[in-house]
Amino acid sequence: QIPAENIILYPVDEPGGDVDDPKSSMHHALNVGRVLKKAGAGIRLMINPNVADEKLAGKNLPALAESYDIFEFYFPHLKPKTIQLAKQTGKELWSYYIPAKVTSPLAYRSMGIKNFQAGFSGVAAFWHLDSHAGGDGFNSQDGIRNRADYGSIYADHDMETILTSRRQEAHDLGREDFRLAEYCRRLLKQRNEPQ
Repeated sequence: QIPAENIILYPVDEPGGDVDDPKSSMHHALNVGRVLKKAGAGIRLMINPNVADEKLAGKNLPALAESYDIFEFYFPHLKPKTIQLAKQTGKELWSYYIPAKVTSPLAYRSMGIKNFQAGFSGVAAFWHLDSHAGGDGFNSQDGIRNRADYGSIYADHDMETILTSRRQEAHDLGREDFRLAEYCRRLLKQRNEPQ
């Protein structure tokens, strides 16, 4: 009983190439988006297009915007021109990061502020939600499936509980930073408007 507007489909991962090239994953993403949009009855679609080539981004983003509601970009590869092109689509803009095991919690906290500065929404995701699930969240060498410890949550089987990582806690603080900055921006705008 989830309302349709709360459902987000993510059908193609990191499509690249030219939307007009039938062999490209970008062309495939365009077609999949069109089909799902017609059938979806209010379900939102998200895509994380590869936008390394600014010329193609200027062509691909408007085409994708016909069907996709949310663009999620890999933030470290974004250039100012691409950010401008993304904003021109009028779509909701998210970002994501794929941090390394050695990435400090401070970097996770800064994700929200980078979104704020770029004019994106407050959604800044990082992979992986449960990359260390099944091990001890404080010991990066005991993973059952892999030994990455940059996850968000951990299953602690010894204590039979769930733990949030220090990186997740930092990310949550970054989300609060974003919300406070947005609140201050609205207050300044109200103060500067003629009464």
